[in-house]
Amino acid sequence: MKLGLGQGAQESISTILGIVQMVGIAIAIAMIMYVGIKFMSSSYGKKADAKETLIPVLIGAALLALAPTIVKWVFDTFEKT
Repeated sequence: MKLGLGQGAQESISTILGIVQMVGIAIAIAMIMYVGIKFMSSSYGKKADAKETLIPVLIGAALLALAPTIVKWVFDTFEKT
């Protein structure tokens, strides 16, 4: 199954992905800073809540970092078939 995307469409998708990735990384950094401050300033019982908040943020940041690789893999997979 071929996607049938031309060079222009692939460049547009790449540009959009880059913008989304930059914004997402900025938000992830802000969230990590927020959770870090919350962790440092909270009591022992509330530190667990901060840790629980941090895990999804780190998973999201990892997905943002891997997004170009995932998109390239999808394009390559569909172009071969």
